[in-house]
Amino acid sequence: LVNAQGCDSTATLDLTISDEAFGSEDVTACDEYTWAANGVNYTEGGSFSVVLPGSQGCDSTATLNLTLYYSTSGSETVGACDSLVWAANGNTYTASGTYTADLLNAQGCDSTATLFLTIYPTTHQTTEASACVSYEWEGETLVASGTYEHTTTSPEGCVSTSTLILSITPPTTG
Repeated sequence: LVNAQGCDSTATLDLTISDEAFGSEDVTACDEYTWAANGVNYTEGGSFSVVLPGSQGCDSTATLNLTLYYSTSGSETVGACDSLVWAANGNTYTASGTYTADLLNAQGCDSTATLFLTIYPTTHQTTEASACVSYEWEGETLVASGTYEHTTTSPEGCVSTSTLILSITPPTTG
């Protein structure tokens, strides 16, 4: 360079260039996620960016690639004979009622399952009887000693049984 007096001059520039920083973060969460970079709470997935001031005075861009899965709930109404083993939690229930199970869904998020259960009882009844000549039981006239069984099915499909142990005394002649 030539200075103001017409003499040659040399100028030296020591230059440091700070690159703008770009960073990305891949996150998977359930229901919601609060990003520490900007303090925003996200309830839907997507790609989000924020510009942050860098330490050298240069801006930096941070990107959040967010995948959100959601908690689920469901219910089922079931009728069963005597008892039910609920597949949701493996528990056996013998009484009618409403039951819940806290589970993780396929994406690993909290889930609640509700069971509305009606238990239909089955019965097994045994009766011993003695009679002379014949005995009326379950709409039949029985004339021989023995063990008899009668099965009924309720409208819900539950099977009940009745057993009769019968002793017939034949009439005496003489």
